[in-house]
Amino acid sequence: SFCPSGTPYSRALGVVVGVLVLEALAHQLVPVPYLTVSVAILLSVLFTIQPIEAQAGSGRTPGLNMGTIPALCVMWLGLIGVIDRRGYVTALYGSDTLRPYHLVVMFLGSVYLCTALERSGFLHAAALKVVNRFGRSPWGLFWALGCFSGTLTVLIPDDIVTMTLTPITIRICQLYNLTEIPFLFSQFFAGNIWAVTLVTGNPTNVLLAEDLGDTFVSFAGRMGIPGIAAGLTSFVLMYWTNRNKVDVVSPPQHGMIEEDRELGQLSSGSGAKSSEQSEFTYTGILCLVRVLCATAFCALENFHGLPVYLVVLIMGVASFVLDAAIDWRFAVDTLAHMPWELFSFVTGFLVLAEAMSASGISLWLATIFLPWVTSRNVAYISGFTTMLFCNIF
Repeated sequence: SFCPSGTPYSRALGVVVGVLVLEALAHQLVPVPYLTVSVAILLSVLFTIQPIEAQAGSGRTPGLNMGTIPALCVMWLGLIGVIDRRGYVTALYGSDTLRPYHLVVMFLGSVYLCTALERSGFLHAAALKVVNRFGRSPWGLFWALGCFSGTLTVLIPDDIVTMTLTPITIRICQLYNLTEIPFLFSQFFAGNIWAVTLVTGNPTNVLLAEDLGDTFVSFAGRMGIPGIAAGLTSFVLMYWTNRNKVDVVSPPQHGMIEEDRELGQLSSGSGAKSSEQSEFTYTGILCLVRVLCATAFCALENFHGLPVYLVVLIMGVASFVLDAAIDWRFAVDTLAHMPWELFSFVTGFLVLAEAMSASGISLWLATIFLPWVTSRNVAYISGFTTMLFCNIF
């Protein structure tokens, strides 16, 4: 491998640079676009699954992760001529029936709203109250986390719910000496599966709704029953697969939950005082009201005519302006803690998807389903194939 005596980061960086340089040279000699695009996708997926961060003390050296490698591969494809300026425009602007940039716009608006809600301490406080109510029963905590996660993800993107609840879940399991995996899967599966119910549950739902010509209400009518059925089924499967794992190893020490109030602390330095860190604050309530208002306005799309992505963007921008006017430190803290690597990841893979189409990979995949086009089996086959790709990309 490259840089064998260096750190894991330098070796990985050497491998990435070496692969890209060799493939670029090969493309200039014998152009095989689908192979070049496949290399870009493989690198992007690999470092998304197994990120490698720079060593501590190395300054602002970017890590090799979902925020950097997909963007690097996208620029590399442009430099070697696999995708041109028109391809970039098509990837982000889309067509008359599908506008990928709507996903990016909604992502920015919804992520600010939800990150502000998380930084306000509201979700931490709510999670602590759930734990205080159900924490003495492992199964009660298991179901409470699943229901709490599923309820939240109906209103706000599942990625934000997962990123917020995961550290809380791990800490709570440590406090109660519980096996972490069942409880993490409870909140993770519930959050991701129930997200299909409403447009606001996941930014990619916006693309599906636009392609189908659905409004907020019609999308809920279309996906409500499947979403509820899948959510309830997931609860049954979670019980079946974890029935022998949800158990207490040893009782927690007295007062450990009370000593863990830092979970609800406001990292922004504003808002709740030390004695109120596990309680709801005015800032948290305001952030919750904004999220609920955004959802309500989305539901009224038939009346005001504004698309969901635009409503969420307006609410996000207005919320930032309001936060900056009330406490600029809180607004800056929220921006700093937004998952910008996800923004880079989503944008990068939109371009990679267009590169797959331009290089013929998408057409080749589509031909696989041609024998089943006239059969109902195509729905099952495409569904399972989509499930596979969703777990990879």
